[in-house]
Amino acid sequence: AVYLRVLGKHDPKAIIGRPHARARNLSWAVKRRKLWADYLRDASVGDIVFLSNDGKHIDHCGIIVEIDGQNFVSIEGNARDDTGHFAPSDGGVVAMRKRHCCDAAIMGYGVVTRRFVDGNGLQ
Repeated sequence: AVYLRVLGKHDPKAIIGRPHARARNLSWAVKRRKLWADYLRDASVGDIVFLSNDGKHIDHCGIIVEIDGQNFVSIEGNARDDTGHFAPSDGGVVAMRKRHCCDAAIMGYGVVTRRFVDGNGLQ
C-alpha cells in the first residue's frame, strides 16, 4: 500500500530495482520525486514516516494516520509485538505506534499526499 501511494500503478521493479518492498528503496523513490520532508509540520495524514533502528540507515516505514501537535500515530508492518517479539512466523505484526516528532528513530517523511491532493499525480 505504501508503494502504491508513491509509485501509483507503475511497476515497482522498474522504478526501484526490486519487485518487493524495502523501506530504504522507497525513501530513494520519494527523494527522487522531491517528496521528502525533514519535519512533521510538513507531513499530513496519509504520508509516510521513515524510521531507523540503528539511527543511521532507513530500514522501516509506516503510514501516518493521526497527527496531534508534536505527536503522531502510524500504522507499521513488520513490527515487533507489545512484548518485543517479532512473530507471527517472523513476519512481525501490523501495529499502531504513537511517536513524538523528536523520536531519534525518525529519519524523515514522504509527503506523498500532496501529489494526490493537488491533482498532479505521478510523473
